[in-house]
Amino acid sequence: MTLDPEDSSSWDPIDISDPTVTVIFRKIGTTINLATLACTKVAPYTGGECFMTWGTTTLDVAAGLYEGEIVLTYDSGAVQTLFDRLKFKVRDDF
Repeated sequence: MTLDPEDSSSWDPIDISDPTVTVIFRKIGTTINLATLACTKVAPYTGGECFMTWGTTTLDVAAGLYEGEIVLTYDSGAVQTLFDRLKFKVRDDF
């Protein structure tokens, strides 16, 4: 998600030059964070694009529905959490 929810008149991408971008992974309906995944920013950072890399054991969880909350932490200490969450359906191994 690269749209700034606070700027609906322009829908400009969020400039991620400054903040650290992470995704908090948890089971839907719970408050327990299972993992915090660091994101890699894609240049130019003003485009607001990044990607996350799954940890080697992050998906060692029960099958079910999970969510990812995108968090921007700025050098000033300010934190911005994106309103919409990513949704994941984890299935059983086979």
